[in-house]
Amino acid sequence: MKSAMGQVWSVTGLCLPAIALAAGQAQANEPRYPFDIKEQSLPEAINRFGLAANVQVIFSPALANGKTSHAVQGRLSRDEAIRGLLRGTGLSYRFTPENVLLVFAPTPVPSAQPIARGDAVADAARQQ
Repeated sequence: MKSAMGQVWSVTGLCLPAIALAAGQAQANEPRYPFDIKEQSLPEAINRFGLAANVQVIFSPALANGKTSHAVQGRLSRDEAIRGLLRGTGLSYRFTPENVLLVFAPTPVPSAQPIARGDAVADAARQQ
């Protein structure tokens, strides 16, 4: 069993650097855009991002109003830049295949509610 585990780890150890290298190459192949967006109101920063990255931007100003962006400067990929702008705002984003940036509030995942099993079991027993 130990020798099999050792082989799994050695294979994993060889694969992880290759995966990291491939991910780095994919990022290196992404187009870089010159960004010079100062810290400012989030709606204004998102609009400036759209101009600099040459993408259409869709977002609800109500979600962004009252929030401040982080500064983003340098030659960055679109993902790097928008992640930097939105950091700490609670907003998410995605790019559509049509080259549109959607900025949105993530939908909260409902938490599991405990089942009140005692009452249901007692009701079923009474009905029988």
